[in-house]
Amino acid sequence: MAFADYFNRVYQTYGRKIQITFYKAKADLLSSYGGGNQEEANADALYVGQEAKAFADLSSSGPAFADALCGRGSSGSAPSTCPVVYQARAPYAWAGLPDCTSLVEQVTAYAVKRLAPYPARFAGDPAMRAKPRSMGMVVPDSPWYQECADHAEALYKAAGYHFARRVNYPSTSTPSRRRRPTWWPR
Repeated sequence: MAFADYFNRVYQTYGRKIQITFYKAKADLLSSYGGGNQEEANADALYVGQEAKAFADLSSSGPAFADALCGRGSSGSAPSTCPVVYQARAPYAWAGLPDCTSLVEQVTAYAVKRLAPYPARFAGDPAMRAKPRSMGMVVPDSPWYQECADHAEALYKAAGYHFARRVNYPSTSTPSRRRRPTWWPR
């Protein structure tokens, strides 16, 4: 794979080479974002950490799998959750995106400066164009996302605004198995 070749050529692996392998996950990736599938996630983490002896799992894993993987001393990609989650999993958890606290701070700052103070002048209904803008928030019901949503709500309120409505939705899905990439130094 091109990624492995590049990584092995450019980064210091001190004589070791990475090898990328795929395995069939037992845990449903999307359902695990809702905190479910812990037993299956534990089985996947057991395979990755002990049988495959992997250094890291490259999949964008849900919190259940990340918890199980990090608990076994392998690095894993945790979802973009609050910083407390990363601190609790240190030094094994990492993410390709900013934590959700940073995200809501940026989005809320944008909304306060660029959206909330102005009417919806491009609204389809001409009657809506002169009315104050109304904002809502849609958030997964997982505790780690709820914490960040609470933070966003507090920031928005401190700026003198309030969300017209907050909708929490279940963060589970129908099962969909996929192969997860795992890599480790040879």
